[in-house]
Amino acid sequence: MEPRAAIEGLAMPNTGAHPQFIANMAQRRFPIAVSDLTAWQDEARYLAQLPATAANPAGTPQTAAELDQAIKHHLDAAQARLTRPRFKMMLGTTLIGSVMAHVHAAESLMLRRGDTDYLLGKLPKIQSDVRNHLRLKDPQRIGFEQLMRDMDKLGSNGQAKRDLVSSGHVREEIINAGTAANMSYRREYARMLSFHRGLTAWTVILLVLAAGLAVWGAVRPTDLAICFTPQGQGTVVCPTRESPYAAGQSAAPAGAAENTESSAGVSSGEQRRDEVIAGAVRPTDISLLLLVGMAGAAVTAAGSFRSVGGTATPFNLAIAMALLKLPLGALIAVFGLLLIRGGFFPGLSDLDSAPQILAWAVIFGAAQQLFTVMVDQQAKRVQDQVGEVVEAPNE
Repeated sequence: MEPRAAIEGLAMPNTGAHPQFIANMAQRRFPIAVSDLTAWQDEARYLAQLPATAANPAGTPQTAAELDQAIKHHLDAAQARLTRPRFKMMLGTTLIGSVMAHVHAAESLMLRRGDTDYLLGKLPKIQSDVRNHLRLKDPQRIGFEQLMRDMDKLGSNGQAKRDLVSSGHVREEIINAGTAANMSYRREYARMLSFHRGLTAWTVILLVLAAGLAVWGAVRPTDLAICFTPQGQGTVVCPTRESPYAAGQSAAPAGAAENTESSAGVSSGEQRRDEVIAGAVRPTDISLLLLVGMAGAAVTAAGSFRSVGGTATPFNLAIAMALLKLPLGALIAVFGLLLIRGGFFPGLSDLDSAPQILAWAVIFGAAQQLFTVMVDQQAKRVQDQVGEVVEAPNE
């Protein structure tokens, strides 16, 4: 089999029910992965034109054809995953790791297939990958950096550099260093994917809890009635309505002890208050508070884009964190007002009006930032670790 024949036909395939739509979807969602794959396909076509003895003087056409066939296999597998219908959904993000594994495997094989000049041309990229992804004390990084220093000592002597790189063990050391850097990058990517999945899972859980709370408030509004009876006003104040409590009478704050001359009068007053609350509360009260709390959370969530910037990966942790904060802020708004309603905060009197209740919902919604600031910091660390540039140690 001719080496050239093994690489023929490398292109984004048009197979399936809607091939062009799926290919375009992959291009829009993962432009870097698609462009990188296209570049490697072009390089594979170039390498297939090299003679069988380009990299190994003892190489045979059969050996070269086997390498070309293996390269084609990995690139085909990568492009097949990029054009799967699953890429129309969020599941496509899980396939990018597999795409990268195949592309990296093809890259290692291409380094073995290429000649000495090809390997020399790839050294700057390999050096950048090694410094970006391998730790300073990694043995492969230490050995590779020493090799690069030895090459720097050769200056502009191109033939001496070719002789050094053409050595079998040096060539293997370069290829293995590049392979190790690629593996480290995939591990960084996997950590980001795991963190992103955790954020997504908790966002879904909190959304379900918020939806359940809204349904509960709509079906049984008196169970979660967030209404107050401010002193001296003779009214019951709910998020969407204020109703008279009793002519010429007022009720003591919820959760506070009432000093009355008759226990029967206390019971009668509480009964009247409960009846007025039952008439004033509306099924939409809890939903309104959830929405207002979510709005307060959205304001503070915008700050996530300041601390966690953009990324070349398919995951933007700033957006994931912002989505997490929305249902969390909604729940904290409702629970915070329930704590005020129950007299949990000493010295905090009953709220006087519906706008004041909504204002507190905004404050509690924004207060979710106190609970998520540590998660924000962790998200920034995880994202910064992907492709983080680490300078070589000073000599």
